[in-house]
Parts: sequence; C-alpha cells; structure tokens
Amino acid sequence: MPGVSVLIAGIGRIDRADPTRDQLAANLTAALMDPASERERRAIEDTVADLHGANTNYFQERRAFAHPTGVKTETSGERILVSWNSGYAGAEPIRAYNVFSGDRMVASLPYRPQLTLAPLSVALRQAEAGDGPFRVEASEKPPVDMF
Repeated sequence: MPGVSVLIAGIGRIDRADPTRDQLAANLTAALMDPASERERRAIEDTVADLHGANTNYFQERRAFAHPTGVKTETSGERILVSWNSGYAGAEPIRAYNVFSGDRMVASLPYRPQLTLAPLSVALRQAEAGDGPFRVEASEKPPVDMF
C-alpha cells in the first residue's frame, strides 16, 4: 500500500501447515483485496492519533522502549548462556542488546528480531562473563565494539 513501509499486525493464530487458518496470511490477503483510499488512510491515522497521541509506540508504551524480559542464565562447562525475550522499540528502533554482568558490560550484540518463542541468547566464556547478576538492556545506539 502506498506510504506503508512496515505493518505489524496482531496475530492470534499462526498455522504454517494450513495458510487458510493463518491470521497473518488472512490479514495480508484482506489488505491486498481492498486497499484503503488516501482519504480512508488519513482518517485511520487521525483516529489513532486522537486516541493515543503521536508520541507513543504501537504497544502503547509511554516510555522510550521496554527492555528485554525473561533474562536467564545457564552454565555449561566453561560457557554461560544468557537468554532473554525481545525488548519493544519506541520512537527510535532498538539497534543493540547490551549484556551486563553486575555493572560491567560483557557483550553488545546487533539487534535481531525474536521470530519464534525461543529466546534470544549469547554464549559467553565464564572467565570473561563474571559472576552476575546478569541483565540485558535494549539500546537505541549501535552495538559497542568490545575489542
């Protein structure tokens, strides 16, 4: 559709085996079948702006963004696996995930979307990772060069 670069649709059902039961496929099909006119698109944008203002993101977070949740660690030999669930962007996109052990940053990774229920993760050498506690922060800045 003209003027749309990204659309994030709420998806209640994913069915890769049967696209006729997949909500994303249904939403895309509906959008292609009956595109909104310029006037209709403007009316939708105005309604959303009236309801939520222009300074909130689509998850209705009133802050810049929401940091990752569900941070967990798992030790395996000389490695520590740090995992987390995606953060949510605000007005600016998330560009990096920074992993901290206590107050020290131990990893800085380029943002990547969490495309499945499996959490995002990074494996760290135990000798370099420290003792924690571990936390992961979303950042609007590019990843930090750790070397």
